[in-house]
Amino acid sequence: MGALNSIPHRTPSRRPRGSRARPTLSRTRSKSQPSGAGPLASRSSAIAEAPRTPKRDQYLIRDPEAVVVSGGGEFVLVNPTGESMVISDADGARAKALLTRLATRQAVTSIEEGDRKLVGLLVAKGIVLRGGRDLASRIARPGGKRVCQNLVLGVSGAVAATHVVNYVWPLRYQFCARLNVVLTESARRFVVPEAFTRLGARVFGDLFALYPDVQVPHIELAQQADMVLILPASGHTLHKLSSGACSDMLSLIVMATRAPVVVAPSMNAALWTSPAVQRNVTQLRADGLYVIEPSIGYAVSAGDDAQPELGSPGVSTINVANALAAVLAAHKSRSLGKLSKRKN
Repeated sequence: MGALNSIPHRTPSRRPRGSRARPTLSRTRSKSQPSGAGPLASRSSAIAEAPRTPKRDQYLIRDPEAVVVSGGGEFVLVNPTGESMVISDADGARAKALLTRLATRQAVTSIEEGDRKLVGLLVAKGIVLRGGRDLASRIARPGGKRVCQNLVLGVSGAVAATHVVNYVWPLRYQFCARLNVVLTESARRFVVPEAFTRLGARVFGDLFALYPDVQVPHIELAQQADMVLILPASGHTLHKLSSGACSDMLSLIVMATRAPVVVAPSMNAALWTSPAVQRNVTQLRADGLYVIEPSIGYAVSAGDDAQPELGSPGVSTINVANALAAVLAAHKSRSLGKLSKRKN
């Protein structure tokens, strides 16, 4: 990203030979420079001057993946790519106030003149995002419009199941109105049902257990679902679904539902690239399921010698709501296309 504002180009005026140029620009900078400005003062040449009239319809918001650490009078800022910077003294206090304010979208024109240089630096360093009216829509916001009424979240017995609880909050408040969680027997080795119920989700698992207000769970959940998400999907789960097995509640729901089914495989690279797993994944795609390709992660089996490799679930808590919304929109478009072809 570029700096927040740029210095307008000025053509230097001619002056009589031997006369001295007026250092107007340097005086302006020295007046706007607060005393005790800390490390920011040495970077003043890297921060562009703000134009007198900032562009309208331009907005700022803190990148949700940026990390801010405070301590000892200093602020350590780390952008999503891992680049860090340190701000201290007076500029640190100003940065704290700005980043608190920029937790929600703010118009560029609302930024005070004295803070625009600092905002420009934060934008240039990737701590703050700048864009148009759609800027905040890049970040799913709690309480916004939920495009899915009923989501079934299936959790299978992969190690990544230990992190699934962190997805409940963004799913419940950014994507779906109701969340039903289905734990496989293996998943219960990694996570307990109470972790989900305390966050407002209903939990199912045992095919033969009795559940309040639900007569036949796997049928009712399958019929009510607007989407089924399996996160993480272990190699064993991929095999069951690709072969049409109906051996537990999760596989029964997948077989019985007419809603889009999204699977997010999670396993080490050796398993993911094996011919058998790839054959199962190919069959799932052919059956109309959506497969979220794995992302980069570290294999637990490698211990201290672990190197980045494919195997981690391909969505994070930051982008899961937007990713599922895109899949749901694509599925509806595909369904309408099929219906149109049938009519023709």
